[in-house]
Amino acid sequence: MKIEELKIINFRSHKSSVLEFTDGINLIVGPNGSGKSSILEAILVGLYWDKPRNKIKDFHRDGKKAEIEMKLKLNNRSCKLLRSFPRNTAYLRYSDSYLNERDGHRKTTEEIESFIPYEIFLGAIYIRQGEINKLIESDEEREKVVKQILGLDKYEKADERLKNIKKLINFKMDNIEKFLSREEEIKKRLKEKEEKKEEIEKRVKLLNDEIRQLEEEREKVRREKEKYDKLREEINEKKEKNLKLEKEIEALKIKLGEIEKRIKEKEKEIEKLEKNIERVKEIEEKALTYVKISKFYEDYKERGYKISKELEKYSQLIEGVEEKLSEISSKEEEVKKLSEEFKELKRRVEELKEWEELFNKVKAKENELNNIKKRITINNIEEAKRKLEEAKKRKEEVTLEISKLEAEIRNIEKEIKEKKKAINELKETKGKCPVCGAELTEEHKERLINEYKEEIKDLLKRKKEIEEKISELKKEAKNIETFLLKEPEIRKNESLYDQLKSLEEELGKINKEEVEEKYRELETLKRKSIEIGSKISTLKKEIERKEELIKRLEELKNKKEEKEEELKKLTKELENLGFSCEEEVKEEIERLKPIYEEYIKLKDSVKEKEEKEKEIKKLANEVEKISKYIDVKDKALRELKEKLEELNKNYSEEEHKNLENKFLELEREYSRKDEEFKQLNSQLEEIIKDLDNLKRDLDEISKYREEIKSLEKALEFVEELRKKVKEFKNKLKCHAFQKVSEIASEIFEELTEEKYSGVAIKEKGNKLIVNIIYEGKERNLNFLSGGEKVALGLAFRLALSLYLAGNIPLLIMDEPTPYLDEERRRRLVDIIERYLKRIPQVIIVSHDEELKDAADRVIRVSLNNGVSKVEVE
Repeated sequence: MKIEELKIINFRSHKSSVLEFTDGINLIVGPNGSGKSSILEAILVGLYWDKPRNKIKDFHRDGKKAEIEMKLKLNNRSCKLLRSFPRNTAYLRYSDSYLNERDGHRKTTEEIESFIPYEIFLGAIYIRQGEINKLIESDEEREKVVKQILGLDKYEKADERLKNIKKLINFKMDNIEKFLSREEEIKKRLKEKEEKKEEIEKRVKLLNDEIRQLEEEREKVRREKEKYDKLREEINEKKEKNLKLEKEIEALKIKLGEIEKRIKEKEKEIEKLEKNIERVKEIEEKALTYVKISKFYEDYKERGYKISKELEKYSQLIEGVEEKLSEISSKEEEVKKLSEEFKELKRRVEELKEWEELFNKVKAKENELNNIKKRITINNIEEAKRKLEEAKKRKEEVTLEISKLEAEIRNIEKEIKEKKKAINELKETKGKCPVCGAELTEEHKERLINEYKEEIKDLLKRKKEIEEKISELKKEAKNIETFLLKEPEIRKNESLYDQLKSLEEELGKINKEEVEEKYRELETLKRKSIEIGSKISTLKKEIERKEELIKRLEELKNKKEEKEEELKKLTKELENLGFSCEEEVKEEIERLKPIYEEYIKLKDSVKEKEEKEKEIKKLANEVEKISKYIDVKDKALRELKEKLEELNKNYSEEEHKNLENKFLELEREYSRKDEEFKQLNSQLEEIIKDLDNLKRDLDEISKYREEIKSLEKALEFVEELRKKVKEFKNKLKCHAFQKVSEIASEIFEELTEEKYSGVAIKEKGNKLIVNIIYEGKERNLNFLSGGEKVALGLAFRLALSLYLAGNIPLLIMDEPTPYLDEERRRRLVDIIERYLKRIPQVIIVSHDEELKDAADRVIRVSLNNGVSKVEVE
């Protein structure tokens, strides 16, 4: 697996970050809290989603939708992985195929784990912050993770499966043995079942004959019974029909009486309608006169009201136009006065224009002055220039002092090397002392070696003091460099101060109060001039409407005269109808209204009379029809009674009942024997089935005897296979432990300045033990200091990753240096350059700038207003 690109949106402190990773060592640097470790968390969540213990909701930024997108290489195949939440979208897409796509978080995680399981990723690939020595301190964790990383757990699982197969074979053999032991019992049961079968077959044959005789007798009785059943059914049917006909005749007679009654009622209604028809003829003329007058009066009222309203409207409009004409005359006088005032204002504005130019010039210079003040970032420029010169001088002094101290360190290292060489020579020397020439006894040799060691210790102490001094001087040099970066800013501020003084001198020569006063006066006059000009324009537009209003006044007066003429014509129409006033019309309408209402009520009497006569005719036809229908029904009733008397002569109730009882008795006997017959047949089928099964079991016994032999051979093969799996696992374990020990020893020796000569890994019982070698002896981890344990943890983790470098081309380290002292951090840079170059891709997160020397690509992370920013150096 390789990671080519990572995109993070709304994840922890990252709003929108894109990181590209190359082969080699990718270093992510930045201060604490800038969002470096969040990048590695995003990789972990992107690959394995919910397997990390963190809750997914903890990763959201401001509750917005978070998204992680990665471009990966899996077995040299490019692919794209996406995770988004809380919408919970996930997929894995291969660029060279549409077949192996994975949608959904669970399926995507399963696909990733098919390449690298989550436990191996955490154990061998991702060294998390604060967990460097976790595998060293926890026996249980170390055993579990190391076995997974080295693949030893697969062989243990294989052995467990083989044990289960062995148990399964033994279980099957036991079952077969139990089955074989039943052979005699099966033969005995077979004989019993055959005897029982013969007995049932005899009884079935006998029952079959008895059932046949019963069927013949039952059929004979059934035919006799059915003959009586049909006869009784026909008699009952005829009785029901007779009763129905009697009811129908009675109902028809009742209906006939009702119709005759309705005919008499209709004849009385016709007599009343004939009287109404005579009255309608008498009042028809007066009713029509009422309609004519009412219609005229309604039209008269409507037209009169309409004309009155229009006359009122025209009067109001004429009054309004006359008022507007009066207003226009007064506005003409106002325009003359305002025009004189406008000319005077215009003249005064022209006189003050030169002051406006001067005011704008002053404002421009003041704006320029304020802009310069905003751009000035240094309050005391002279003090800043002095400090700049002092910093340059101090930089030279610090650089010279560091050179001297570094030269002194090289001399100390050379001296230490010579002392160590002398110690080694003394250890091997016999006879005379190479230093003083005296006889070299063991006591003298030991004293000299101890003296050299004390001198080396003093030299190392001095070296450490010098290194601390160099570190302080480097920090000071770095601070000086940071301050010297301000030189362009100081020079720029110096120029801005000169511009500021020049502008202040120019503005000092101008009387700003007078300029502002004249400018305010000019602005006031301009506003007043605009107001008067606008008012004159408005008044002129209104005056222009004078001719239009005069014409409009004349039109309205003409229309009013027309409406007055229409009102006179309407009054003339009233007189032509024979009425002198409106009150006479109303009185006539009131007088004729009751007559009209009576006419309306009675005018349909002729039509109603015709309808009643039609109804009587229709009812008379219905009377005739019902009478004929009653005669038909009476005849049918007489014929039915004759047929019923004839049927009763041929039917005997007692004989019919005896036949029914005999048939029921035969039916019960038949059912009993038939049920017994079925039960015996069912038993016979069960016995035949049992016989088949028992015969089949006897056939199977001979086959199982052969299978027992095959299972015994399989058991031997499984035992042999288990031995080979154990042998191969032990060989692999020895090789892996040896290789990991060698790599870990090499790195640990370098991190501890060869204080320890190696790391030993071995299995004791079910535990994986890690010891260190000190002065030729194995020591447990309690022998180490806290910092040495961290160094051992780092060496052990790196050894596991380097051992698997061919299979897993990726290593991720989160803050590997916080618990290492300065010397070990410097040595870690050398280790990264020499060892980690063997791993195709390494990603390291650290706030330690020293690791930049070993990196192929440096990515810097910073925090701005709570948002992480990523850039490549």
